[in-house]
Amino acid sequence: MAENAAQQAIGMGSDSSFYQEVANELNKNEIARKAYEDTLLGSHRALELMEKLGIETEAKAPRTEAQQRLLNAASTESSSAEKIAYDMAVSKSTIFYDISDIIRNGPESSHLKLSTSGRIVGPSFDIFRDAFEQEAASLDEKRLALYNSEESKGTDPLKIIEMMIDFTNANASSIYREGSGQGWFHS
Repeated sequence: MAENAAQQAIGMGSDSSFYQEVANELNKNEIARKAYEDTLLGSHRALELMEKLGIETEAKAPRTEAQQRLLNAASTESSSAEKIAYDMAVSKSTIFYDISDIIRNGPESSHLKLSTSGRIVGPSFDIFRDAFEQEAASLDEKRLALYNSEESKGTDPLKIIEMMIDFTNANASSIYREGSGQGWFHS
C-alpha cells in the first residue's frame, strides 16, 4: 500500500525496487516502533515480536565507535553530560548532504549527494526524503519524551544519553540511518 502510494505520487510503474524498499522499511519500522512502545509497558508479546524482527530491546549490541566517543566525552563531567543529553533530546534529525562536487565543479556539472552513501539526490529523491522526515519526526518526538521522562525522575544524564542512543539504534530504519549518518549506527 505504501509502495503504491509512493509510486502514484510521482507517476512511476510498479517495477521499481526502490519503492518496494521504502515501503518495506516503513512497514517494518512501524511494527518495530509499536513493539518498542509496548516493551516500555512490559509486554511479553512485544519482546517476542522485536526478537523475530531482529531488533535489540536492550543495549545488547555494541555501540559504534562514534557513540562510544560521545559517551566518553559526556562522562568527563556532569555538566557536559547534562548539556549533551539536552542537545540530543531537542535536536531535530536531518539529512546530511555531500556538496563537495558542487563546490569543486560548480552546480551545472555536479550532483547533490547524500554524504553517507553517495546516493544522488534526483527527482525520485522526494520519496526518500518524505520517508526520512516522517520517521525522523516520530523518533525525535519519542526521544524528547524519553529525555523528559528520565530527566524528571532524576536519572543520571549519562544514563539518559545511553538510553537515547539505544532507543535510536533499536528503532531507526535503513532510510533514517542513510540520511542522518550511516557510520553512526550498527550495520
